[in-house]
Amino acid sequence: MSEYKNVGDTVARHFRENSEKNKREAEINNAGLHCPECDAPPGPNCPDCGPKSSQNDAHSVSRNLVEGRRGEWMHTSLGGRFFPADPRPEEVFISDIANGLALDCRYGGQGRVDRFYSVAEHSVHMAMAADRMEWPAEACLATLLHDAAEAYCNDLPWPVKDAVGEGYQRVEKAIQEAIWLYRRIYGLNYYRLLYAGAIKHLDRRMIPMEKRAIMRHQQPWSHDQYEPIDGVVIWCLDPPHAKEKFLDEYETICHRLSIKMEEGIEL
Repeated sequence: MSEYKNVGDTVARHFRENSEKNKREAEINNAGLHCPECDAPPGPNCPDCGPKSSQNDAHSVSRNLVEGRRGEWMHTSLGGRFFPADPRPEEVFISDIANGLALDCRYGGQGRVDRFYSVAEHSVHMAMAADRMEWPAEACLATLLHDAAEAYCNDLPWPVKDAVGEGYQRVEKAIQEAIWLYRRIYGLNYYRLLYAGAIKHLDRRMIPMEKRAIMRHQQPWSHDQYEPIDGVVIWCLDPPHAKEKFLDEYETICHRLSIKMEEGIEL
C-alpha cells in the first residue's frame, strides 16, 4: 500500500471553515424538552429531579445540532462531522468508509467470537470476485462500495431491519445515495444502476460461504440455494487489516480507472 498522509486536522479544518462560511453553529439548549421522571421542564423547578440537577446530569447535555442541518451529527474517524439524517457527498471520505466498515461485524456479531468478520472484508471479496469475472472497473468500484452506507449506520441483519421498519432503510438509502454522488465523476452512479442486479446476486452467493466460515452451529438458511463463488477464501481479518485491505482494493480500482486517489487516507 502506498504511504497515506494523516489528514485528521485537515478534515477538521474543512468542517470548521464550512461551518463559518455557510452557517452558524447553534448551541441547542434543553428548551422544550421534558423530564422523563415528571414530564415537567427540567431545571430547579422540576418537582422530582430539580434538587438533583447539575451541570453534569442528563438535563445539562445539549444535542449535537447545527443550524441549517437536519438531525444530529456523528463524530467520524477523521475528526469530521457526518449528519445521517442530512448526508452530503462533500462530507463523505473513503477513509471514514473503510474505518466504519472494518469495525462493523456481519450478522449482528452472532458468529464465532474467534473469527471477526467485517463488512469491509465482505466488500473486498465481492469486488475481487467482480474483477475476476472481468467486470468494468467502474462496476468493481460500485461493488466495493455497495454496503458503504453501513460505515455510518451499521449493518443490521435482515430480521432486525424487518422489525425496525422503514426508518432505518430510509436513512441507509439516503446515505448510500450521497456516497454514489461522492464518486459521480467516475460514472459510479451509472454503473451501480447497470450492475445492480448482478451485484445483488453476487452478494447472495457470498452468504452461504460466510455462514460456513463464521457460524459455530450450522442450520439451514434460505440463501443456501446460491452457488458459492470460485476463488473466495474467507480470511476473518481483524479491523486494522480489514481496513487496510479495503483501501488496497480501492487503490487498485482507482489505478485501473486512471484516476487519482484521494489525498490523506488514515490507517
